[in-house]
Amino acid sequence: MGRGPDGRRRRKVVYGATRQAVASELNKLLGRAEAGELLATSTPTVASWLAEWQRTHADDWRPATRRLYRIAVDQWIVPALGTTRLEKLKPATIQRWVNAATAAGPSPRIAMAHLVLRSALKWAMQQRVLTYNPAALVKVPAVTPKTVAPLSVEDARRLLTAAADHRLGAMFVVSLTMGLRIGEASGLTWGDVDLAAKVLRVRQQAQALGQGGVALVDLKTASSRRTLAIPTLALAALKAHRRRQAEERLKSGERWHQGNDLVFTTPNGRPVNPSTTRDALAALLKAAGLPPTRYHALRHTAATLLLLDGTPLFDVSRVLGHAQISTTADTYGHLLPEMAAGAAARMDALLKRSN
Repeated sequence: MGRGPDGRRRRKVVYGATRQAVASELNKLLGRAEAGELLATSTPTVASWLAEWQRTHADDWRPATRRLYRIAVDQWIVPALGTTRLEKLKPATIQRWVNAATAAGPSPRIAMAHLVLRSALKWAMQQRVLTYNPAALVKVPAVTPKTVAPLSVEDARRLLTAAADHRLGAMFVVSLTMGLRIGEASGLTWGDVDLAAKVLRVRQQAQALGQGGVALVDLKTASSRRTLAIPTLALAALKAHRRRQAEERLKSGERWHQGNDLVFTTPNGRPVNPSTTRDALAALLKAAGLPPTRYHALRHTAATLLLLDGTPLFDVSRVLGHAQISTTADTYGHLLPEMAAGAAARMDALLKRSN
């Protein structure tokens, strides 16, 4: 195979039970060499390749993605497959790992880890270290997404009452009435909020970096960047919040963080970690006598209430920032019969008034 960078000859050795088998393997190697493939004499281990893959692509990934991939590699892939060399990594090897890890049922973690391994091995093919992707031939049990139940109107009112005096209460009001994701609400700046015109721009989001760090990043899609009218409830909450924040700023003095103009911050002006926000919501739900739920339930509640009140599906899709109206229809399709019944009732009422 010629000489390597160190000047030494590079050789590839094949074995077979018969002369014919060896000749067959040799012909395969010659064919690969003529096709321009890299015939490495020894491939790296899975652990070292994943480390190189992460170093090479780190700048292309968002902070949350880098953190998620690092966890999948360190906690799931490397302990099981890290010492295996790439040329020895077969579909059966990966399948045994997946089967053992999902013996008790489908696992979102293993599904994510498999996706990460598959992506890293795809890059190995592009770099001609592998001729095929063994992870692509593995079956992983499908994970059923957890459904998030929206709050009822009465429960939403109780939460709004409990949030009125909380220093981050306005964040919950904004998400509940305007359907903002936790990252979108955390990434709002006062430059995005026009209280006089009663409009709000969603253009970035906050992502947790681990160990308490927070990064402000662009939104994934153009449709996620949107301008929304601010409902009266949210407008009053934002005005009260701004007054409270001004008092905190005066109290902090030189300790106030000057690096941003975020709407929702810590008491000294730094970005709020999403985990802190989730803990605050859990405390408010408990104080209001409501069962625990995810932050995403606030966004889900906003969409559900709008649809049941007769807001057109297209308008709700724009509020949520969905790229396709079909996404909104698929997510809230279970409400369509109830929406249709409501539309029929409104039609009856309209025609009766006309008569």
